[in-house]
Amino acid sequence: MRAKRWVLFIALNVVVSVLTTLAVLAFRGELQRVVVVTVTPAATAVAVAPVPTATSPGMGPAASATSSVSLYEIQPGDTLGGVALAHGVSLEDLLLANDLEETDIIRPGEMLAIPVGEALTPTPITPSPVPATPTSATPSPFPTETPTPPGPVQVRIQELLSPGNLAREGVVIVNRGRTVNLVGWTLGPAGANDVYVFPRITLAQGVQITLYTTSGADSPQALHWGQEAAMWDKSNTAVELRDAGGDLVATYTVP
Repeated sequence: MRAKRWVLFIALNVVVSVLTTLAVLAFRGELQRVVVVTVTPAATAVAVAPVPTATSPGMGPAASATSSVSLYEIQPGDTLGGVALAHGVSLEDLLLANDLEETDIIRPGEMLAIPVGEALTPTPITPSPVPATPTSATPSPFPTETPTPPGPVQVRIQELLSPGNLAREGVVIVNRGRTVNLVGWTLGPAGANDVYVFPRITLAQGVQITLYTTSGADSPQALHWGQEAAMWDKSNTAVELRDAGGDLVATYTVP
């Protein structure tokens, strides 16, 4: 009788153990499913701002992008290349602004349109991630200074305008040869200490410039001495043009 009780007791324990194990396993599976569902992040919609595409390197603005032009009256001895260089523009821009070819002939008294602002001819644009830092520079009416190339200098005094008339008196200088840098050159009466010293200016072949005795605003075509009286009112006075080293380059006798 006691043995039967022990067998029944053991069998009951086995059943309880099996049920307990099944309950634990079921609970663990449910718990794992809950945990998995809980920790799995939900899909989140992210708004992506459109990224502007970099413009491929190409050609710059066409001729219509030019902001303005200035007019220049052609002087004796002017050439298209000389006018372009004197105004600091490319020959291509000058030709395009005036609908000309490089072989066309220009005549004194005609007007040329000088492009001012953006370039007329297409210019390659190089994209840069860093904006250029503006530099402070003193404005100058003259083209950038360039060294004088080797070879003979053929700068001449072409004529004397209105000698004795302070308001109109001037010495016309023309370059018949290679491009010359006039910085440091002087012009004045023979043997005089009061001479005009040329600023930073480059005179291209075929280009002329006039040095006026009176005061005024300088430009690539006209310089002003700033004298209060006429300089060339005496006949037989020699006008001397000397280079930066003091060597005589040209002379002209006042009639």
